[in-house]
Amino acid sequence: MDVPHEQPALSSSKSNRFTSQRQTTGVGTTTVERLEPRLSPASRHITEAKAFGTECHVSSFTREQDPDRAVRVEQIHGEAYVAAGHVYESALDELGRLDNSNAEFILDKARGSTRETEVIYLHAVPAEPLSGSQGEGGLRIVGISAVGSIDDLSAFKAAKPSTGLAHQRKLYDAIEDLGHGGVKEIAALSVTADAPPTVSYSLIREVLRLYHRTGEKLIITFAMPAYAKMVMNFGRFAMPQVGEPFYAHRNNDPRTSNDLLLVPSIVEPSNFLENISRGVVTADDGPTARRRFATLCYMTDGLDDYFMPLTRQALSEGIQDI
Repeated sequence: MDVPHEQPALSSSKSNRFTSQRQTTGVGTTTVERLEPRLSPASRHITEAKAFGTECHVSSFTREQDPDRAVRVEQIHGEAYVAAGHVYESALDELGRLDNSNAEFILDKARGSTRETEVIYLHAVPAEPLSGSQGEGGLRIVGISAVGSIDDLSAFKAAKPSTGLAHQRKLYDAIEDLGHGGVKEIAALSVTADAPPTVSYSLIREVLRLYHRTGEKLIITFAMPAYAKMVMNFGRFAMPQVGEPFYAHRNNDPRTSNDLLLVPSIVEPSNFLENISRGVVTADDGPTARRRFATLCYMTDGLDDYFMPLTRQALSEGIQDI
């Protein structure tokens, strides 16, 4: 999964984001910084969300419902992987998708539903194209069918050897509690080279809208450079790494880069926004805090008031000094 765009940080003339508190210890009085935001009365979330740029239209469908657009989403995936250097152009088929013709070297493992899996496609385009350039993006949500198992999710199967047992247990527990729908894979998140940052973020927000109330766990494997950008914009609480990075291509396929590392992550939509908030107040510096706050505002734009107190407070009052 590769997302080449980085969200802009918001400008601010203030640098001290945290309150300071005098604390008495056994050896005297020291000053420590509390990881709590100072709140201003101004509501800024609409302005912050606009820092991303134009809004996007996101549509969801199955391959059977819209085969032509499904092919386009698959083409975007192929284009993004070539542009990022993950695969060579020889890895694309005649339609510009990752080539699946060789059963030994299957490059796109989420191409439509199978007996064991159910695939939903998401496609995003800017509502108002910028400078005559449309830009677009897509991803796929892979669920487990009634006759499938968690091992039929390619991300889980690939990441399992490097994923901690406690994290695996979370996924098994979700299936035990919610049935086969308790775990889903987010696959092939990718955008075209001319897409504004809102394209990838609108896709992530749509996934949040679908699952923020229902308790599912989402497993994602990010290309390492993309994961670093996700952490920068969302924080590690929202995008936790749950295992060691592993090589994407272990079969010496000459069409692929042998040094592509994937980072496994398990995302929980039910507390995703709270976890972004935690990333805001624990950021190492002001620009990172402002970037994550803008992410938080964009993710909540248009959602109902269902979120944890810190998130509601941050959005209703604004966070001062970031």
